[in-house]
Amino acid sequence: MTYPDPAAAEAIATRFIPLHATAGSPAAKAFPLRLLWLPTLAVLDRRGAEHYRSTNALAVPDLLDVLDIGEALVRMREAGYAESSALLAAVETRRPASPFAAEARYWSGVAAYFAAGRDRAAIARVWSTLRADFPASSWAARAMTFHFGEGGVPEVDG
Repeated sequence: MTYPDPAAAEAIATRFIPLHATAGSPAAKAFPLRLLWLPTLAVLDRRGAEHYRSTNALAVPDLLDVLDIGEALVRMREAGYAESSALLAAVETRRPASPFAAEARYWSGVAAYFAAGRDRAAIARVWSTLRADFPASSWAARAMTFHFGEGGVPEVDG
């Protein structure tokens, strides 16, 4: 699907390699994405590993947020924590009330944790603001059930 909006088209053209796969096409055979519902946007790294998925059509502002989060997760996996943090911050800067702002803040905490050498205080600082600013979000709930056990190893309550 092409996006006639100039901001969406530019973000996709300058930051991603778009792949349009239809059933049975060579692209669909090369990247089996296990689709359940359409449209599905998947953000893959250079090796073809999926790092983010969004299902259903999105308004352009939401699409830009999803692209930033998806790229941020790829950068984080590549140890590009500064780039990841900048992309995630852009979501909230561009639209503080975005439906994706809490998710961006959650992943910002993870990026801060890794950037600080797995420092628990770094993630705690970010996730405390997540819980304060987005208390009813599923992302705040995820941050509430997560703690660090012996030696800083992540554990999940429950």
